[in-house]
Amino acid sequence: MNNIHKMILAAAALSLIPLAQATAQVTVNPSSVMIKVYQMMISPNADCSSPISVSNITNPTYQEMTANPTIISGNVPPGTYKCVMMSINSLIKYTPATSDGSACVAGTQYQREVCRGGQSFGTPTGGTGSCPATSTYDTANNVPFWVYFSVTGTAPSNNQPNGLGNYAATPFLLASPLVVTGSQSITFVVDFDGKIQSDTAGNGSPVVCDCNPPVMSFR
Repeated sequence: MNNIHKMILAAAALSLIPLAQATAQVTVNPSSVMIKVYQMMISPNADCSSPISVSNITNPTYQEMTANPTIISGNVPPGTYKCVMMSINSLIKYTPATSDGSACVAGTQYQREVCRGGQSFGTPTGGTGSCPATSTYDTANNVPFWVYFSVTGTAPSNNQPNGLGNYAATPFLLASPLVVTGSQSITFVVDFDGKIQSDTAGNGSPVVCDCNPPVMSFR
């Protein structure tokens, strides 16, 4: 067994159900993104089958992702892993570094449920879970849910279908696999540069400051 000393989430949040973009918008970087991670699993297979648990976090707390925290560390066999599965809290918190001239104001923290509206999600063991039956920010109902990233996944966009990323069969794109060759420190990069912007859900809904899905990779 080879030790991964650090499994670092380096940057910001996971907005898995982005709102429809209202118009051509200015995108900005985050100065802060807070995520609570419960567990991480990996698989040598692009379909996320035969998952291996990297670690469970006994007392998960919100972490400042822009500070490159060590969220998870664990031992895994050497090999190439093409799928990453994460259990995170459905409520994320993010702060734009600069204003976009609309709903996103520099230095202001925003939050939203990213697994909401009664949606479902799959578990790595083949089960199904339910998201809170709400379509608004609801700090009382936030729950852990699983999100999937695979080298054969789909690059997220503003108009992605609901459920993308919530199941092993519909993962987000993992830009590069995890390659373990020996005892090493590996960084799991969650890149949210240019992912903050003002969006609207349509149908007369107000414009809000949203965080679009990140670019995921290892280095």
